[in-house]
Amino acid sequence: MKKKLIFLLGGSPLQVDLLRKAKERYHVVIIDGNAECALRSEADEFFHLDFSDTNRLYEFAVIKSPFLIMTMASEPGNLSAAIVSAKLGLKYNSTEVVYSTINKVRMKKLLTDSRLPTARYISVMSSEQSIALRDELTFPLVVKPSQSSAGRGVKLVNFIRDLEVSVAEAQAISKDGCALVEEFIPGDQYSVETISCEGNHYVLGITREYFGPPPFFAETQQMFPADLDSVLESRIKDLILTTLDFFEIQYGACHVELRVAPWGGLYIIEIASRIGGWRSELIKKSIGLDYADLLLRSYETNKLLVEKKKESYCLVKMIFGQADVEREQVLRRNKAYNVSPVTWLKNSFGQVQNSLMDSAGYYFIEAENIEDALNAL
Repeated sequence: MKKKLIFLLGGSPLQVDLLRKAKERYHVVIIDGNAECALRSEADEFFHLDFSDTNRLYEFAVIKSPFLIMTMASEPGNLSAAIVSAKLGLKYNSTEVVYSTINKVRMKKLLTDSRLPTARYISVMSSEQSIALRDELTFPLVVKPSQSSAGRGVKLVNFIRDLEVSVAEAQAISKDGCALVEEFIPGDQYSVETISCEGNHYVLGITREYFGPPPFFAETQQMFPADLDSVLESRIKDLILTTLDFFEIQYGACHVELRVAPWGGLYIIEIASRIGGWRSELIKKSIGLDYADLLLRSYETNKLLVEKKKESYCLVKMIFGQADVEREQVLRRNKAYNVSPVTWLKNSFGQVQNSLMDSAGYYFIEAENIEDALNAL
């Protein structure tokens, strides 16, 4: 029997799990504006196209008649998939829903209007507005682009004298030219990984996120599942399920970041209606769930079976410089760990560590128990 055809928007290494799982039951066409993208040779078919051009993507889809249009880790791909899926009548979250999980100003407004806990904020389109912030928000502040990902342009600002420059930098990065300025919430940061099917939500687990030194928010490592007591874990899960309902998520994966403040408050940072970077691998290696398979099934059926296959821990660690390489070598020699090969993204180390985009590579560490996992941090 001839396989149904699906589009996979983006051919970066972060999409490899979805590509390989989808190929088991579909003819997969990767679409990417980079003619030399990493997964081109693994696809059943490749089409060189900048998928943010939704008119051309739609024209190609009319010709090929895909059963699904999907992405695993691309925010532009997520929005393009929503737009074209709506035109073709394919299953996907609505364009409005997806845009609300990409544009941080709209996201914060929805969180605030829904009375979900989040830091106080102001959206800034002009330098005059940034000057006026001294009377409306309390320092320290976090400045970020309204529309970007991977921590690009996110910066902690402690003084009014630094605010205007930071806002201008964030506006230059943001696709809509807008900056978001919000009050800084101290505390540990987590992300919650979910899957939804016909509006029913399932929490797969919670990731602990770790960052480099301020003023930037470059993620240096992540651990799944996080080391949480049962009460806090339950509070976080309840909040996230409520959040997914308010955002009207119907299908697919979500990645919701939040902070747990020293006083016990939970504060949602942002929500993405896609799989977070490396979460598919972290989840598979630690609890045995195939996130890519669940993502496909969320569109194929009306109910999901989500059961852990094992209980262990996994970390992903970023490589920014030589010290990280030396740490990787030490961990690799430790028989308590199963350490993956390094996936190199660049040929040399950069001079800055401002965001994930500055990482030269990454690798995974599997540990059988929480003590070993924590010792690998």
